[in-house]
Amino acid sequence: LVKEIDEPISQFFSDIFSNARDLFIEVGKDASINEAAVNSILEAFTFDETKYSLRDLKGAELEKEVGSIVSSMLDDAALAIFNSFEQYAEFDEGMLETVIRVTDTNKKVVQAISNTGTLSAKMLAGNYALTESFISGFEDLTDFLDQSSFFAENFLTEAERLAPVQKQVTDGLTSLGLAGVKTKGQFAAVVRGLDLTTETGQTTYTALLKLAPAFAEVAEAAGEAFDSIDSLYDVTGRLSKLNADYLDLLNDQKSALTSIVDKLKSFIKTISDFKASLLLSNLSTLTPQQRYAEAKAQY
Repeated sequence: LVKEIDEPISQFFSDIFSNARDLFIEVGKDASINEAAVNSILEAFTFDETKYSLRDLKGAELEKEVGSIVSSMLDDAALAIFNSFEQYAEFDEGMLETVIRVTDTNKKVVQAISNTGTLSAKMLAGNYALTESFISGFEDLTDFLDQSSFFAENFLTEAERLAPVQKQVTDGLTSLGLAGVKTKGQFAAVVRGLDLTTETGQTTYTALLKLAPAFAEVAEAAGEAFDSIDSLYDVTGRLSKLNADYLDLLNDQKSALTSIVDKLKSFIKTISDFKASLLLSNLSTLTPQQRYAEAKAQY
C-alpha cells in the first residue's frame, strides 16, 4: 500500500489506511459489498512518490500536503470500491459521502414505509435507484420522513404504529442474545452490567443504547396495556361485589317476604279454625241439622 517513502511517513499512511479499511468494510456492509471485495481493491492501491511529492516540505506545508494526499487517496479508493454509486453523487460530494448518504436514505425510506404497513417496503431494501427516485418526489429525506410520520400518527391504530417498533426491538435483542429481556429494569441491568473494557461489551453497549428509545416505547405501551387490564379487573371486581351485594339484598328481602307469607298463612289458619269452632259452638246460629252437617264436613 505504501512504498519508497521515509519510515515515519510510511507508518503514518499505514495507520490511516488501516482505519480507512475498517470504515470501508463497515460502509460496504450497508452497500452490499463484502469484506473480501473491499480488501482486494485496497490491496491494489500503493503510495508512489512520483505521484505525490513531500520533498522539502515542513511544518504546516507538510501537514497540508499530507492531508490533501490522504483525502485524494481515500477518494480514489472509495471510487474504486463503490463505483456503482457514482451515478448518485451530488455536486462537490466525495464518493464515501455519497455512499453513506444513499445507503442511509435507503434504510430510512424502507423503515418509514414499513412503519405504515405497506407490503412492498421490503422490495425497496438495497434498491438504491428506486429509493433515490422515490425521494426525489419530496423536498428532501426529512420532508419524506415528516410526511410518513404524519400518515402513521393520523391514519394508523396504536397497535399498527407499534408493530414495526416491536419487531425492531425483538430482532435487535435476539441478535444480541438478549431475547429474554422484557422490562425496563431488565434492560437497564444488562446495560449497567456490561464490561466496557472489552470489544464485545462496547459493541453490545452501543447497540443497546441505539435500541433504547424503541425499547422504551414498547415497554411503555406494554405497561399501559397492563394498567388497562388491571383497571378492567378492578372494574370487574367492583361489579362482582355490587352484584353479590345485590344478591344478598334480594335474599334478605326474599327471607323477609317468606316470613311475612308464613305469618299470613298462620293467621289465616287461625281465623279459619276460629270460624269453624264458632259454627259448632252453642253460639252458632245453625240449626241442629246444619251443625251436624258442618261437623261431618270438618272431620
